[in-house]
Amino acid sequence: MLSAEARKRGLDKDAQTQSRIRFQEDNLLAGAVYNDMLGKKAGMYREIGLYVQAADAMAGLRSPSSWDRYEHAALLVKAGEYRKASGLFRDLAASEDPAVRMAGLSGLLDCAFFKPGSAPDSADRYGEQIASVSGKVMSMAAAPEERIHVLRIAARSLLRLGEKHRRNASFLLFRALSLSQQAHLSRLEQILQ
Repeated sequence: MLSAEARKRGLDKDAQTQSRIRFQEDNLLAGAVYNDMLGKKAGMYREIGLYVQAADAMAGLRSPSSWDRYEHAALLVKAGEYRKASGLFRDLAASEDPAVRMAGLSGLLDCAFFKPGSAPDSADRYGEQIASVSGKVMSMAAAPEERIHVLRIAARSLLRLGEKHRRNASFLLFRALSLSQQAHLSRLEQILQ
């Protein structure tokens, strides 16, 4: 369609290429603006406790990142939609990225904890899987903020399981604190202490 339009206007091959690139850039920019708008809309709904509407806004994102999908699933949990959330968390738990995998497992633990049967395994089993992937998360080359974020998510989920997993949760929080100290992230350090 663009090539035909460009030919009608008498544009040469280079001009056609430039026109096509501008069109793609405009679409990318429109998509980024659209995603930003939906993200802000979801945040607004989340702030006032309208979790179903917030999750609906997140569902409309174009090409969502893993963390966008995690946020969408977490909103579904808050809305009481455990089975839908479980499906999204299962996809995240299958990721090759250890941080995304840990976040997905933490979400599955939450689903299994709040509504037994909504996730394929028991909450306790997800707690064990989180502990087994934690070493990979701590040795990742990712930014400290990302590792701290996922360690906090996992620790919060593990704390739901009580004494049996309290040591693992404490260890993850300790690792998050030490990462924040090493990276000189004083604000995160204060939050974690």
